[in-house]
Amino acid sequence: MRATGWTDERGRPGKVGGVVLWVVAVVVVLAVAAWQRMSDTTSPTRGEVVVSGQTMTYRLLRVGPSGEPIRVTIAAPEDVSGNLRWRPHPGEGAFESFTMLRDGDRVVGFLPAQSPGAQIEYSLVLAGPAGLTRIPDEGSVVLDVRGPVPGLVLFPHVAILLLSMVVGVRAGLGAAWALPDTGRLSKLTVLGPTIGGMILGPIVLKLAAGSFWTGWPFGGDWRTNSAVVMWLVWVVAALAAHTAQDETDRFARTTVIGAALVMILVSLVPRGLYSF
Repeated sequence: MRATGWTDERGRPGKVGGVVLWVVAVVVVLAVAAWQRMSDTTSPTRGEVVVSGQTMTYRLLRVGPSGEPIRVTIAAPEDVSGNLRWRPHPGEGAFESFTMLRDGDRVVGFLPAQSPGAQIEYSLVLAGPAGLTRIPDEGSVVLDVRGPVPGLVLFPHVAILLLSMVVGVRAGLGAAWALPDTGRLSKLTVLGPTIGGMILGPIVLKLAAGSFWTGWPFGGDWRTNSAVVMWLVWVVAALAAHTAQDETDRFARTTVIGAALVMILVSLVPRGLYSF
C-alpha cells in the first residue's frame, strides 16, 4: 500500500493522521469538560416563583465556604418577609428558623458557620398578602460546605487529570490503529490518575471536605470510587501494553481501548466541586 499523508505503507495513520487523532482526543476531552460543567452537582438551584403577583427569580447556593456564616438572599417585594429554615444533613430533627432581614429589594439570611465537609439542608418561606410561598416548593436544598483549596494544589490536580485524559483518549485511538506509540502513551497516561488523582486528589479532599478519603472502604462516595476504578483499569492497561510483544498484540490493544472508554465514561459521571 502506498503511503499518503493520512496513512503509512501498512494502512495506519501517518503524520497527518497522527495529528488528526490528537485533535480528536482534544475535542473529546473538551466535550467531556463541557458536560462536567453543565452537570456539576454543586451548581446553584435556580427557578422562578410568583410572590405578591410578581414573578421573582431565585438562585440558591449548593456549596458555601467553611468557617463563616453563609449568605442566602432572594428578591422579594416590599410587603413580603422571609424565614430561612435549616438543619444539618442528613438529619431527621426539626428545622431551625431565622427571620430574614430586608436589604433593598431583597431579603437576606445567614446559615451558621460550619466546618469543611458539613452539609446543610435549607429552604425559604416567604410571607406576603397572598399567603406563604415555599422555596423550593418541594423538599429542600442541600448545601455542601467546602474549605479553601490553594491554587498551587487545585490547578495541578485539575490540569494533570485533563492532560492525562487527552493522552489516554489518544492512546485508545492509537490502539485501535495498532500504532507503535500506544505502549508509551499508555504508560504516560497512568501517571495522570496516579499523581493528579490518587496523590493530589486526597489532599484536595482533605482541604475542601475535611477528609482524605470519602470512598470505599471508609465511605460511599461513588465519585471517588469511580476515579479509583479508572486508575486501576489504566494500571492494567499500562502493564498489558508494557508486556506486549509488539503494537499488534490483540490483548494489549483491547485493554488500552477499554481503559480509554472507561476514562470517558467515568468522566461523564456528574461531579461536584473538588471531586476527583
